[in-house]
Amino acid sequence: MESIPGGSRCNDIVLSRRDLYTILKEGSTKSKHPHGNYEHLTKYILEITKYPNKLPKDIKKVLSYFISQFNTKWSASSRNVDYFLKKNFGWLETKISFPMYKASSFSSNDMKVKGGRPKVYFSKSSERTKRRKTQLLRSEVGSLELSYAAQMSLRASGQLDAANVIKDVTLTTPKRAEKYRKAYKETSKSVMPQK
Repeated sequence: MESIPGGSRCNDIVLSRRDLYTILKEGSTKSKHPHGNYEHLTKYILEITKYPNKLPKDIKKVLSYFISQFNTKWSASSRNVDYFLKKNFGWLETKISFPMYKASSFSSNDMKVKGGRPKVYFSKSSERTKRRKTQLLRSEVGSLELSYAAQMSLRASGQLDAANVIKDVTLTTPKRAEKYRKAYKETSKSVMPQK
């Protein structure tokens, strides 16, 4: 049985391809337009699944694929109904499930009001909050793994110099980190205006 992604729940509508073929046949008698069949089929599925305006993309994709397969098999059977039904018996008996529309249990007013404190970005958090948020990560992962992950993250975002600094500071001798710290202090003093 074919199912739509997110489908195959107990309240789905299950139709065989033979049912869809019958609906297509009904549509072709009502409309001589070449796309009348597809439109009739989508209207029918829209009605039985109770979607308010239009079908979701995944259902449209399944219907479009069915129409494509049907046209190929219909042409291969020389557009002979009896031969088509006999040759494609197994294919026509395959079931397809269509998920029913479920209205949201929230009203529009519930969706607009959002309670609680607003979220603060990590970069704008205080040192204490940053320590608290990263405590679990720091307790489970070693410092080498953390520094390597930081290095790769910086490299991926295009900050190669910062990634190289982290690599030099963490993977070489402890003296290298001390030299970086002293150099940073000296440059920050020279950049600050004198009072």
